[in-house]
Amino acid sequence: MRIDIRVTWKKSRMYGMNPHCNIRAFGNEPDQYTAVKSSTSGYGFDKLSDAVARGLNQIPWLALFLLKNEKKLSKLYGLRFFDHKGKRNVSWEGAVGVSCYREIVEALGGEVLHVDDDTWDFIRYDIPVKKKRNKAKVEV
Repeated sequence: MRIDIRVTWKKSRMYGMNPHCNIRAFGNEPDQYTAVKSSTSGYGFDKLSDAVARGLNQIPWLALFLLKNEKKLSKLYGLRFFDHKGKRNVSWEGAVGVSCYREIVEALGGEVLHVDDDTWDFIRYDIPVKKKRNKAKVEV
């Protein structure tokens, strides 16, 4: 699984520089491709992680993957597991710092690449996913 996050920082008259994210997520299945956009504004919190969390929360198959790994991830800061209308859910917490997301990805055995400049950031999460093996029935 690979998630590419391209962030452009745009100036606001009131709130200074604000992140605008374009996220492309590639799962292991052909139907697991999602492209989303997100942004945030304001002051007094980590805007980058908030914008990233808003985007990642729009990817349903990523949420299912995280739920399958809840035991590994439940004690890490940056994810919130909860029950809603009788179903188990997960959401990325915003404004916590992207270093929390690095710990989540690394707990899943993945790697993080983060490159930035004054007006942009690029973040890549590479997470290895074991493919299910089809066990063929052999008749004797």
